[in-house]
Amino acid sequence: MRKVIHFSTNATAPAPLLPPPPLLPSSNSSPSSNDIYRHAMSFFPPIPVLDYSAFDLATVALISGLLLLSFLSVSFIFHLRLKSQSSDHLRNFNSLWTVRFLLISFITLWALNEIIRLPIFRQQYLYPFLPFLTISQQANLCKTHVVLSLGFFEPGFLTLFVFFSPSEVEIPDAFRKSFVLSMDDFGNKTVLCTYPLLNTTMFGAFGIAYSLGLLLSCWRVVSLVINKALRIRIHLLALAVTIFLPLQILLMGLSALWRPEKPAYGGVMLAMCVCMTVCAVVGEGVLVIKPVVDALAAGGDCCRWSVSEQVRQEIDWQRTVDGMRQ
Repeated sequence: MRKVIHFSTNATAPAPLLPPPPLLPSSNSSPSSNDIYRHAMSFFPPIPVLDYSAFDLATVALISGLLLLSFLSVSFIFHLRLKSQSSDHLRNFNSLWTVRFLLISFITLWALNEIIRLPIFRQQYLYPFLPFLTISQQANLCKTHVVLSLGFFEPGFLTLFVFFSPSEVEIPDAFRKSFVLSMDDFGNKTVLCTYPLLNTTMFGAFGIAYSLGLLLSCWRVVSLVINKALRIRIHLLALAVTIFLPLQILLMGLSALWRPEKPAYGGVMLAMCVCMTVCAVVGEGVLVIKPVVDALAAGGDCCRWSVSEQVRQEIDWQRTVDGMRQ
């Protein structure tokens, strides 16, 4: 006979039976490899530099070296200026310090402007401090980069058709675009800076005229110089400008064939940066560092060891000649 049991609605249901908890490893057991990895990552967070592309890292390395050389050149200029205040002999060599300082200022500002062009730098160090920038404002930042790079820091002329273009003249986008809007897999939009083909063409015309004028000026100077070492420096400066400046313009024009996301575009931009860096290094070496070093050496305020060593060698040579005569 079945027994009927009545359940009250207010009665508490019995607790279900739970399986026993799993056995935990004892404190003496060795931790797993995953635990070691998590523990290590808590002390050593991932380095953001590893996310940079190889082209961006190479560009940053080149620009960093150029900035260090510019700082060294400025140190030489002000060292000569301080020495010239107490030496009448050095005052004649210090007349062009403003021109040399202006050259280094242009090179330094161009290098900083190239760093701003890198998308990784803007995303990591610029946009976090300016989170309110819209897509349109980021595009204007790229336009400003083009104007400063092609029209001011590489001295010559004002670029046109960057911010404003005549409404009655229709120009293809490839000739006037200074930025490209890119989107990743997560839908995040990024503004990538480019060089307009029209501005590159105008800069190429300026580069040809500038190279011809420089060659004419160097030819006139070389015809008057009798110092062989000075002739070599003038030839080096002329070759650096006439070779690497047209090559830079050519690479700048070829960059319009690829989108900024492509590796080929990064390689072309790196090669263009190398060309400009070579011109800047040769210019600072020939027009700033070497003349200042020669002036300080002539005044006896620089390279004392090298001057004394040269004098000692001349004395030893004279003694040798006198001994052979005897």
